[in-house]
Amino acid sequence: MHGLLIVKSLLVRVFLIAHGLICAWRVVDTNDNQYCWVILVGLGFLLIETGIVIWLRNGREFKTYEKQQQQQNYYYY
Repeated sequence: MHGLLIVKSLLVRVFLIAHGLICAWRVVDTNDNQYCWVILVGLGFLLIETGIVIWLRNGREFKTYEKQQQQQNYYYY
C-alpha cells in the first residue's frame, strides 16, 4: 500500500516540476531576460516538500493524513 502512495506522490511532483520548468523556459524565451530563471527557486521548496512526504510520511499527503486523523477521532467520541 505504501508503494502505491509513494508512486502517486512522485508522479504528481514530476508533473509539477515539468510544468515549472516549461513555464520558466517559456518566460525566459519570450522576455529574453535570463534573470527570470529565478522563478525556479520555488521548485526547490517543492523538492523539500517531496522529501518530507516520501521519507518522513511514507507517501501520505498532508490532507489525506488530516482526514484519517479526523475519522479516527470521530470514532473515539
